[in-house]
This record gives sequence, structure tokens and C-alpha cells, in this order.
Amino acid sequence: FVYSQGTSKIKSPVDFPQTLNLSQLIPQLQGTTELQLSGVVHHAGETSNSGHYTAYVRSRSREWVEFNDGVATPCSWEDVADNGNRQSYLLFYSGPNFLREPGAAGVSVRAASA
Repeated sequence: FVYSQGTSKIKSPVDFPQTLNLSQLIPQLQGTTELQLSGVVHHAGETSNSGHYTAYVRSRSREWVEFNDGVATPCSWEDVADNGNRQSYLLFYSGPNFLREPGAAGVSVRAASA
């Protein structure tokens, strides 16, 4: 979203991978550096003050599920990545153990258990 006399939505499509390799972004990382996409939030609407949010979450069985209000529906990766009808707002990637090791590559965040 951009603020200028109110808010307006940036509608540029964003492609995102299911696997994100951090070593391409942070060369000094060692060990396992791949993150797996675990969730996506989409926003349908013109501004941050209006619209509708849906969420897509990858289950432990690695199947995608769409959450739309009180309804959970199995869906495909193609549904998740379809930015023609939905616009991605937040991406959640889950990582390997190096994110849980204090001080690893300057990271001192403890990842939540799946």
C-alpha cells in the first residue's frame, strides 16, 4: 500500500517461489539455507481500509488449504500462486535448524515449532 492523501494499493504482480534459497541473498550463510513457503495472505480490494483477506496455509501433509472467513477448503499450488485473481500481501516461509541456532549468521530468532 502507498500513502498519498489516503491509501492506495500497489497492484504490481509478485511472483514468489515455493522454495527460497537464502544463500543467493546472503552469501555468508553456511549449511542448509532453503526456506519452504508455508503460508500466503491475499488481499482483494482497492485500499487498506477496505477489502477482503484470505489465507493459504501448507498443512503438515504438505497440502495447501485456503481459509476464507470460516471456511477451510483444500486447494492447489496454482490456486495459491494465482495473482491474476488475488494479490499477495504477506508471505510466510519456514526454515531449517540454522534459524534456531543463536548467533547463526547473525540470527538470534527462535523459530516456532511446526
